[in-house]
Amino acid sequence: MNKPLPKPLHGQFDLVIDGGTSEHIFHIGTALDTCHKLLKPGGVVMSFVSCDGWFGHGFFQTGPDVPWRYWHHARGYEMLEVSIVNRKIPDVVTAITDPTGKRRGGELALSGPHLMLYAARRPLVDPPYRLPIQSHYVED
Repeated sequence: MNKPLPKPLHGQFDLVIDGGTSEHIFHIGTALDTCHKLLKPGGVVMSFVSCDGWFGHGFFQTGPDVPWRYWHHARGYEMLEVSIVNRKIPDVVTAITDPTGKRRGGELALSGPHLMLYAARRPLVDPPYRLPIQSHYVED
């Protein structure tokens, strides 16, 4: 996933699941772009990745800018779910709204390892791609 996948795989899948792989991929942007390319129009990407309090678990701890700024704002996906769960108390689910326009991206202090869960649907017609910008750098 550090390198683009072969073109014959593009647009072949209704569902792509990232079960915690992207946080271990050094070129995470390439991995996200690959997930996008694998999906058919109307397909869904689902992800379960570490987001906080798991220091040293992978290369990255994903914040809400990944689903909101990459999938929604840059790619035009419909966000079906964005939430976090404490790894030790998985029955407590906290919805995460779009951090765009919030101070420091809607900063949230968490205690202990948390996972972010998100699901997004690819549009039937892709809008022009816009490079993602971290939410607290977006100008009004």
